[in-house]
This record gives sequence, structure tokens and C-alpha cells, in this order.
Amino acid sequence: MEDLQDQHGRSHVEGVLMTSNRRLDIATELKWVHEDRLIRLPDDEATELDLHFIKREDGPTGAPRLVAIENDTDDHADQYWSLGLAAAAAGSGVPTTVATRAAADR
Repeated sequence: MEDLQDQHGRSHVEGVLMTSNRRLDIATELKWVHEDRLIRLPDDEATELDLHFIKREDGPTGAPRLVAIENDTDDHADQYWSLGLAAAAAGSGVPTTVATRAAADR
């Protein structure tokens, strides 16, 4: 994130702490824009599968949480979260470009 802030300016790049509540907000925004057909998704199997890796379930206390389902890949639903972050930022009226890093790059 720091590299992107240096490249594009701190006023254009914002870090997002992916807390449980924030992830629920992001997932909800993505669901709304998808249901309202306000987002155009790539027509490929990898994106389709990635969007189905995240499921909502109740945690031990009954609070909702999002979990990645088991899969045969090393995927952590990066495309899902990228699209969700873009949808959440667009919902705030802020022009958005989303960049992700693979877990190995962190």
C-alpha cells in the first residue's frame, strides 16, 4: 500500500483494515451492486468460482461472519475482496481503482 501511496498520492490510496465488521460491510455492498446490476463482472470461470469462495455463517456467539470455503487451490478469494472494496469505495462516491497483492507479496 505504501508503494501505491507514493506512486499515486496519499489522498488517492487508502488502506483498509479488514476487520470482521468491515468485511461484512464490503460483502453487503458487493451483494447490493451485483443484485442491482450496477457492476459488470468478467465472464470467466475463475472469477465465478472466486465469488463463491466466501460464505456467510453464524459464529460461536451468533454474530455473522464470512468464511472462505475449502477449495483445491491456494486462493483466498482475492477477486471477491477486490470487487467488494471497489464496490464499497464507489458507494462512497470516491473514484476507485483497486489493486491487490498476493499473500506471498505481503
